[in-house]
Parts: sequence; structure tokens; C-alpha cells
Amino acid sequence: MPGLTSLLHRLPLNGKAAFVRGEIAWGTDNVMTQLETIFQNYLFKLKKSNNVKKLIYTHDL
Repeated sequence: MPGLTSLLHRLPLNGKAAFVRGEIAWGTDNVMTQLETIFQNYLFKLKKSNNVKKLIYTHDL
């Protein structure tokens, strides 16, 4: 994570990434909090476990 945030800080404003994309393992609270701190949008895959599927179908997301 330190390498990623360092890279994001070095990018010029017109070269800033629209969002950071990561696999399931990157979607931790620590990573998301760090990206939110620097106002960086992110997108992570969601592991569709049985409980997640129930939540999706229950709340009609």
C-alpha cells in the first residue's frame, strides 16, 4: 500500500487515475480508508458468498 499511495501522490492532477481497481483481497477496510483519505476513488470485486447473496436479494440492490 505505501508504494501505491506514493505513486498516486506523484501523479499530476491531469494524470490522476479515475479509480483504483483491485481484487477481492484488496478490499480491506485499511486499504479503503487510506484511499478515502487521499480522495481516491476505488473499485473492488465482491466475493459473492452465501451471506452476500442473501443480502443482495433481501435488499434488492
